[in-house]
Amino acid sequence: MVRPMAIPPTVEEDAFADEILRYSNCQHTGLLTAEAAVEVFNRSGLSRYELRDIWGLADGDANGVLSKDELIVALRVMGWVQNGKRFTEALVDKPGPLPTIQGIAPPRPPENEASSSSPQQFPSVLPVDVQRFHEMFVNAAPVNGYLDGACSWPWR
Repeated sequence: MVRPMAIPPTVEEDAFADEILRYSNCQHTGLLTAEAAVEVFNRSGLSRYELRDIWGLADGDANGVLSKDELIVALRVMGWVQNGKRFTEALVDKPGPLPTIQGIAPPRPPENEASSSSPQQFPSVLPVDVQRFHEMFVNAAPVNGYLDGACSWPWR
């Protein structure tokens, strides 16, 4: 059984694990075989020793295959090691960069998430509104271009 992560998998980690299972034709079982893992993990550019340690950590039940949860553990640690961190079990508990695996593209964020990170668009302000707001400002008697708090919050 895989050691539970202190911080659950990110959406990106989960989607990347699904992509790797699809790429390896293992999506129907949800298990990444050792043979498929060797083929995929060797594309990471990590040394065979680093991959051995990562496999040993991820294959918690030592059954020679990785469940999706175990694959996510491996991916999380691979991403950290590729980015210069020394291998430790503690890397499992810190979401980090997705690993780079040659020939397998990381997942793209869903469209609705991508659009929500773009700057918010505000409606246009019509010239008549600008004039009305200017008149309200002037009628509120600003001092040196500033309004007293009581004047600017009439509903208090």
